[in-house]
Amino acid sequence: MKKKQKQTTTDPFTTAEKKQKRMRRFITAAVVLLVVSIACWWALPKNSSLESSDLFDAEEVKAKAEEVVQLLNAEDYDSLQEMTVEEVRFNMTKEKMDEAKEQIGSDWGEFQSIEEISTAERSQRNVKAAVVQMVVAYENKDITYMLAFNTDMQLAAFGLQ
Repeated sequence: MKKKQKQTTTDPFTTAEKKQKRMRRFITAAVVLLVVSIACWWALPKNSSLESSDLFDAEEVKAKAEEVVQLLNAEDYDSLQEMTVEEVRFNMTKEKMDEAKEQIGSDWGEFQSIEEISTAERSQRNVKAAVVQMVVAYENKDITYMLAFNTDMQLAAFGLQ
């Protein structure tokens, strides 16, 4: 009967090589994490004061936002579409606005006043916009409008709450 020989495996890597390999993995992971972090930071929106903006005049933005509310209250969707970017224009119809109003509550009552206006300049992926949030009082309900204007002062985004 043959005796089983004990097989010994020798580690082909020295301790120094293992440390070097581990260090390469660590550096690679750190670089990947850094690149992903920078990409995320770049993609996230950044807000700044509209009053200190080089691109937008705060008073002009507020006036434009008030005009949007007036046009919506008057149901003048043709004028509203003229001041809206192409991508959003299809939403500025009586049917779409009635749908949006219905989701919030159909009986708003008559327009009373604009209670609050807050503005900011938002930069995301090197695209800048003037963002406006307005609380508008109607007889039966307060509605929050969220608007964004591009650098050409066209309505680029619209939302109701």
